[in-house]
Amino acid sequence: MQNCSCTDKRYHHLWHIELRILLFGFCCNATGKQDQDVNGNFGDETVRLFQTGRFVYKLIISNIFSVAKKLKLIFNPAARGGKSEQIAQEVKSYLDQEGVDYAFVKTQAPLDAIKLAATAKKEGFDTVCSIGGDGTAHEVANGAIKSGVTFGIIPAGSGNDFSKGIGLRGNWEEAIETVLYGTETSISATKINDRYSINIVDSGLGGVVAKKSLESLRWMKGSMKYTLLMIRALLSHKPYPCTVILDGDEFEFDINILAAGFGQSFGSGMLILPEARFTDDEMSIAVINNASRLTILRVFPKVFSGSHITYDKYVTMLRGKHLKIIPHQAEDRNMLSQAEGELVGTAPITFEAVPKALKVMIPNEWDLDKASLWNKDAHQ
Repeated sequence: MQNCSCTDKRYHHLWHIELRILLFGFCCNATGKQDQDVNGNFGDETVRLFQTGRFVYKLIISNIFSVAKKLKLIFNPAARGGKSEQIAQEVKSYLDQEGVDYAFVKTQAPLDAIKLAATAKKEGFDTVCSIGGDGTAHEVANGAIKSGVTFGIIPAGSGNDFSKGIGLRGNWEEAIETVLYGTETSISATKINDRYSINIVDSGLGGVVAKKSLESLRWMKGSMKYTLLMIRALLSHKPYPCTVILDGDEFEFDINILAAGFGQSFGSGMLILPEARFTDDEMSIAVINNASRLTILRVFPKVFSGSHITYDKYVTMLRGKHLKIIPHQAEDRNMLSQAEGELVGTAPITFEAVPKALKVMIPNEWDLDKASLWNKDAHQ
């Protein structure tokens, strides 16, 4: 593959500006006198107009990129079983080569990334970037929300559901170019106590799987790990009888899984909320209710395509801004909730939609109203 400089890529991302200037010149000429000879060549007046347009274009672009971003990159050395170290070193080499102003810090313990990102603005950074998996992204994004800086992500984990939801295909080159030269937009998030979920928060079996994931099979990655841990969790699983209050309306569920948020997939491609979008004001919610272990095993594979929503006997789809889960029995107050693979609390628990909570960099061509990249049918 031919190498090209960041300067070339900057102009490549904005080639359409020059095209519009040329079209503007053509239209100006077309509305005036004829300025072509018999051979179809433009006259001096039009040539001067084109040259002026190109000069203005280059002046605008040089001014846009004369103000470089100051990045704080937060790296989880444990992501992908330690294999993310190579990605981090390649990113550093790239930034050094291009003369980007940045700081690079490693996390030492759980929740470190929240603290490191929360101080970014006071330290003079305008963008924080996570290098790791969904868990690292969760922490860095929480710190970004608190400090008010823009969030970028270089996926280097085993799941990367959030990054695929915002249009990143998984390679670090595309990701760092997006951080530097992509489109800044705002996405909605779900508030849980003092934490935010930037993708999906779920209670019940998902929380149990997240806990087991932190304790075992740490060498395994992706959907295979999630599937094995789900089967293991099912061996002792019983539904949680709960009252769910959604925007003032009460529902009674025997919860197997309750998932809510603005992302579409979790667990390495499980499309639990296929209709969710990061631009929504209301959370999308899926409740798998009162299903036996055998039924869950039958429905579970359908989640990878999003077709589980057709099992309306066991699956209820809802939307809302404020949701509270209240267990009926004291022993069910240990029902766990997880967001992006991180444990965020036990029931009773409240989820609250926060529109436009996080400023994030996405690829220039990506439309947040599209389906996730995990949804192969939507991108054929």
